[in-house]
Amino acid sequence: MDKFLRKISTLLVYLFLICNSISCAWASDMDDNASFKKGNNLFSSTFSGIEFTFDHYITLFTDTPYMQWY
Repeated sequence: MDKFLRKISTLLVYLFLICNSISCAWASDMDDNASFKKGNNLFSSTFSGIEFTFDHYITLFTDTPYMQWY
């Protein structure tokens, strides 16, 4: 019985870690996608017309003292 409980608890820990990893990866992916979106809105209810651009990064490195902060 002790081995069974240990296996169940190990399984629950692994499931918890996997769920947290997926959650963090999804959040990071959403941040990356939002940074490449055109315009200033972060949410779009449709998937059509999504255009990726580097305009936000160009603005970050040319119009702000970002490189001096680090």
